[in-house]
Amino acid sequence: MRIFSCFLALYLCLFLPAKAQVVEDFTDGDFTLNPVWTPNSPTDWTIDAGQLRSNASTLNYNFYISTPNTLATEAQWEMKITLPFNTSSTNYVDVYLTAAQANLQSPTNSGYFVRIGGTNDEISLYKMTSGTSALLIDGVNGKTNTSNNTLKIKAVRTITNVWTIYTDITGAGNNYAIEGTVTDNSFNTSAFFGFRVQQSTASFFNRHFFDDISIAPYIPDTTPPVFQSIEVSNATEVILNFSEPLQALIAQNTANYTANNGLGSPTTAVLVGADKIKLAFAQNFISGVGNTLLIKNVVDLAGNEVLTQQTEFTFIETFAPQYHELIITEIMADPQGSAQPLAVLPNAEYLELYNRSNKVLNLKDCQISDESSSKTLPSVLLPPNTYILLCDNAQVANFQPFGKVLGLSGFLSLTNGGERLTLKNAQNAVIFTMRYSDDWYGSTSKADGGWSLEIKDVSNPCREAGNWTASTASRGGTPSKSNSVGEVVSDLTAPVLIRVEAIDAQNVRLTFNEKMNEASLQNAVYQFSNGLTVQSIAVESPTLTRVILTLSVALQAQITYSFTFSNAKDCNLNSITTGTQASFALPTPDVQGDIILNEILFNPKTAGVDFVELYNKSDKYINLQNWKIANIADNIIANQTLVSTDILVLAPKSYLLLTTNIGNVQSNYPKSEVRNFYEIPSLPTYNDDEGTVILINPANVERERFFYKDDFHFALLDTEDGVSLERISPTLPTNVRDSWHSASERVGFATPGYLNSQAQTQAPQDNEIQVNPPIFTPDADGQDDFTHIQYKFAKGGYVMTAVVYDKQGRKIKQLAENQLLGTEEGTIIWDGTTQTQTLAPQGYYLIVVRVFDTSGQEKVYRKPVAVGVRF
Repeated sequence: MRIFSCFLALYLCLFLPAKAQVVEDFTDGDFTLNPVWTPNSPTDWTIDAGQLRSNASTLNYNFYISTPNTLATEAQWEMKITLPFNTSSTNYVDVYLTAAQANLQSPTNSGYFVRIGGTNDEISLYKMTSGTSALLIDGVNGKTNTSNNTLKIKAVRTITNVWTIYTDITGAGNNYAIEGTVTDNSFNTSAFFGFRVQQSTASFFNRHFFDDISIAPYIPDTTPPVFQSIEVSNATEVILNFSEPLQALIAQNTANYTANNGLGSPTTAVLVGADKIKLAFAQNFISGVGNTLLIKNVVDLAGNEVLTQQTEFTFIETFAPQYHELIITEIMADPQGSAQPLAVLPNAEYLELYNRSNKVLNLKDCQISDESSSKTLPSVLLPPNTYILLCDNAQVANFQPFGKVLGLSGFLSLTNGGERLTLKNAQNAVIFTMRYSDDWYGSTSKADGGWSLEIKDVSNPCREAGNWTASTASRGGTPSKSNSVGEVVSDLTAPVLIRVEAIDAQNVRLTFNEKMNEASLQNAVYQFSNGLTVQSIAVESPTLTRVILTLSVALQAQITYSFTFSNAKDCNLNSITTGTQASFALPTPDVQGDIILNEILFNPKTAGVDFVELYNKSDKYINLQNWKIANIADNIIANQTLVSTDILVLAPKSYLLLTTNIGNVQSNYPKSEVRNFYEIPSLPTYNDDEGTVILINPANVERERFFYKDDFHFALLDTEDGVSLERISPTLPTNVRDSWHSASERVGFATPGYLNSQAQTQAPQDNEIQVNPPIFTPDADGQDDFTHIQYKFAKGGYVMTAVVYDKQGRKIKQLAENQLLGTEEGTIIWDGTTQTQTLAPQGYYLIVVRVFDTSGQEKVYRKPVAVGVRF
């Protein structure tokens, strides 16, 4: 910049008439020499970091500084001015381009000045005639109405006395906009140049900065403007870009532009910025068809005419992505692992998007988000059936060899184990959502890292688990390309309504087992008992698995309502079973024994997860919101984990299975009733050998505490891994070993979400002992694996002893010894093992039960039973 200034000065000295000039950047730290500046008071001005700065601390004060300048015609003034405040009618700056006197406050002064600020916060040109000012160029209003004005200002006076004022609000001097032009030759001489500041309160003190001042002869422009490019804005508009500012009147003449294909001349031509012209045509452009535009007669501010020329443009119609038109097809959440491929991909997380529509999609203002952050996409066009990879900006160069890449500043942090990912369009509508899991890899080694998850069937974006698996590509993934895995993954299964909950007296929430079609939920048929009707329908986003129905009248307490539902469809348009029915009621507070622990898996299969199953044995609808499960650690209740922070109503005689991974439990136990599952972020740790499961209600009252041991399992199991403990009957006491038994092999060793395989279905009468079944086969096949010795007595205080004898009268096993009884129902289990934990031989046995009270009254019950073998 300094070299250019020196060259320009030398050029002007050699080839132009000698005229005084001003060049000042204050780098010498002095305003008294080279050139000499004259302030009204030396203390009102100072040099600050190489800039001239105001230094006056007087309220409602104006002050000036000036320097000799004789250039008045054919001249160009340029300077940088910083005003870090909003200007006003009492806080502005006047730049005197020409002045007859050094005293810029003199009432007899004459010349031209540019005002920065004022009532309209503008940059305008005035002339001063013996102290009276007149507006010549009225600048754009509001331009200095900001808290940080960094301006480059240029004023030009041509040989024909045409004045033009330019402003660059970036302060760089390469993006000037025209404030206006005017012809005036009132004054043709000058003696001084300077600045006059008007300030009001202390908040404006010392906040006026001036730098890079240049006053030089104006060199006439003889170069015609150059057409540089054309931008297609939409189906009817283009923007033409030129190399320099244009004369507005000529530039906005529509006759200067003509297009082929029947478009003709535009209906409007508008100067948008000094060097840009927006043309609007009456007829839409045809997508994909090339057009030719003829440009002529356009001139710059100096009157130089652009060369007549033609330019080509093509409009491509683009669309904002709609539901399932843009989907996620590949996820690299963990790029490094111990079993990663030999030829690895770049060590970076990425997501792959796919345009499965027949449209050109514009990704502008689409949002991609995980559970902790969101990123907005720029304007990027994605043709039909093409892929694009999203990654961090720093990784773009590494991924470009694989295909189309879009870098984002600070990419999402993808969770290795899985989380919800959501795509929304510019209208904030959900276009795709999924919750991936590391269970989807289908390989423990690949789940460890270095391999991506790939969708199998892009035509079924609704399906999640079952439609994704680990990449089989040699590099561990296929970024920006068709996936290495591919198969048809159909969905012909109807959706299931898994819960109907009254979340308050006016609103009922329906929850489904899969993503639903939003339009179908809005148009479904909802029929309620008791004269209830639906007032409004709201589908919850982004999961699309729940809908809230606002009712016309309020629900009443202690009334059970029935509900029938039809015509709704899932994401793949499978219709729900016609006439699906359910019941609901406003929740009722629980009492002790309403909600019980019903089934526990504390020793899962390899790579499996624990679960705890609850059962509502009452006739109430009970809200489990803010209930907790816990364990015992260091002899205190610890690791208290919320079941749900949301409303979660458990209907009467219903099950709810709590787990950290629904898909994992479902895959290990295919007979599961998944609609009764509820996934929570974590469970307390339940040891494989023994532990305690505790259930606590929202009032912090302990409702259940179960001390389990691994020897509660059937003794002859080959392995206890993956075998749950089931409660035999909800009426039996919790902490009695014989209230629990291993789940049967017949059901896969667990019954998640439904009736226990070892459930006791018959209850004894008062003062009765019954053995059920009388013949059992202890082979762990799930059918009659043990026999129940069930009892119930009308009064308490009895003591019971129970012994199994063989047909020779030999004692085989002691089942109970001096066990104190109450009035509640009870049971003792004989699983066919002997006192030495071997299996009793096939044959007949006698169970002798003796009960006696403190008065010495004794009752003896003899019940035959047979140990059989199933063929």
